[in-house]
Amino acid sequence: PDVVSYVFMMLLGFYIMLRAFNFRTWMAALGAILWAFSSYYFIIIAAGHIWKLLTLCFIPPTIGGMMLCYRGKYLWGISVTGIFTALQIFSNHVQMTYYFLFVIGFMVLAYLCTAVFCKKDNADALTLSKWFKATACFAIGSILGVLVNSSNLFHTWQYSKETMRSKSELTQKTKNEANQTN
Repeated sequence: PDVVSYVFMMLLGFYIMLRAFNFRTWMAALGAILWAFSSYYFIIIAAGHIWKLLTLCFIPPTIGGMMLCYRGKYLWGISVTGIFTALQIFSNHVQMTYYFLFVIGFMVLAYLCTAVFCKKDNADALTLSKWFKATACFAIGSILGVLVNSSNLFHTWQYSKETMRSKSELTQKTKNEANQTN
């Protein structure tokens, strides 16, 4: 039952993203099937990387929320971004979320370039004012998703100080200390 729920979340998340990109329903369904049934996800399920898998489930719909913002569907964009950012952070695999921030940053930068440099021939074209509004809406949704998990993030940060990934216990002696021991 757990594997089925993971596959369903992968299907649903990718379907939401493709629909936000205006794919036809049948193409979005096919894309979601191809995404969810790729072998990598079954390998990480078998390896026990469940939190990584759950974080990967919620990354595509977060991108979909961003797309909704840049397509002018601000309320939907804020809602989808907030919900799936919250679920992504709740999955508690901060490393995957960190890598995802680079993707988001490049996408926001690409939309900025589109708003600045592309011709504004039609009414739906992305202008600089629309870019600012969409980016603000996406930021609001993202911040809401982070705030929902602020307690979890704080405790993870606090705990990380006590783990082996904190500062190194190995120290290097200075010249004075080395001379004193000789």
